[in-house]
Amino acid sequence: MRLISLLLSTLLFQLTVLGQAVSPPSQSAQDYIVRLDGQKVQGQILMDFKKVTFDQIEFLTPGGETEVFLPGELLEFGFESGRVFRTYEIPAKGNFVFGQLLFSSSLSLVKFVGDFYIDNGSELFELKKSNRTVVYQGQKVSKQIREYVATLKTLMEGECGTQLAASIEKSDLVESKLIDLLEMYHKCQGQSYDVFVDRSPFLKLGFALGVGVSAENFIGEKVSQSRQDQISISAYPHFFGGLTLHSFRNTPRFQLELRAYYSSFSGEINSSFEGSNGSLEIGEQPFNGTRIHFPIYLNYLFLKKGRTVFSGGPMVSFVSQEITYENGRINNWNSSRTEVVTFDRNHAQGLSSTVTYGAKLSSITPIGSDLQLLIEAQVMPISDVFTIELPNNSRSHSSLIFSISTGIRFR
Repeated sequence: MRLISLLLSTLLFQLTVLGQAVSPPSQSAQDYIVRLDGQKVQGQILMDFKKVTFDQIEFLTPGGETEVFLPGELLEFGFESGRVFRTYEIPAKGNFVFGQLLFSSSLSLVKFVGDFYIDNGSELFELKKSNRTVVYQGQKVSKQIREYVATLKTLMEGECGTQLAASIEKSDLVESKLIDLLEMYHKCQGQSYDVFVDRSPFLKLGFALGVGVSAENFIGEKVSQSRQDQISISAYPHFFGGLTLHSFRNTPRFQLELRAYYSSFSGEINSSFEGSNGSLEIGEQPFNGTRIHFPIYLNYLFLKKGRTVFSGGPMVSFVSQEITYENGRINNWNSSRTEVVTFDRNHAQGLSSTVTYGAKLSSITPIGSDLQLLIEAQVMPISDVFTIELPNNSRSHSSLIFSISTGIRFR
């Protein structure tokens, strides 16, 4: 009980402190758009999940109004993380598109749907490579044609381009290598430049606290129709705390969670066994237990509705429990005798530890700049959680634990 009180006190303290810290999202002042007249407006770009291409954007203004823009209706938009997109005209891609600006100077690097382009201020040049089949010594072989090498040599004029000829020959259509090449060229030219890369951290770390209710359903191994067990456990509370690794830069839909759960429960086992010789054994076994388990979750964010994100995924968990049995009793009656023989003894034993698996569904709703509300449903089986032993018969039971939780996560 002291541990439960400590967990509740900690949770209430965190809720009080974090609740006072709730404020409007700071990100809303970081995203921006640049209208066709050159006006820059800060606000929030709304999207389901982190994207690499856009066919339109939805923008929330500081006044709370939502505007939708198609390519050609904005000059530029950018994110708090550092990513920048501009409107470009690419006839082969359907006229105007939102291309990602990676490097900006006299020669700018643009990326769209996996293709790279160089913008010299007046025209957009695609950096191409292709595979062609040629005949060599009577055999058909595939040959890679690196057309982009000639394009880069043509655009990088003068002495600096000549100095970098070998580097251009060795270059490849890889974002980091193209940026390095353009940096060398513009440094040689003495020209300033800007690099627009995702400056968001590789991952973010969150801390969660919560409470919930668990219920167990028991499944006994089949012994015979003459053996009956009833395990009664009322729904009981649980408490949890843990860490969440989320917002991975390259896989933002995945989350990894590490948690610790604590629960306390009590109940009674009622058993009966009717022997072939006409004997009848009836057992009563009260018990109290505590359980701690340490799950690791792999969550996938699969849906977003409004501001709420829904996730789900598997988990694996180490489970440790301690069960105390008291005042056990077995009544034995035999048809050949008129009296009932009573044994005062504990006749059940419980699993001490195991590794199991399960699954969880969650909803995550932001309620502040760095605070999220969690609502979760979880299922977890535990094999052979009880073994009940009557004098002439033994039976094991597994449980299926259903849990509903709510909590907060500070991210």
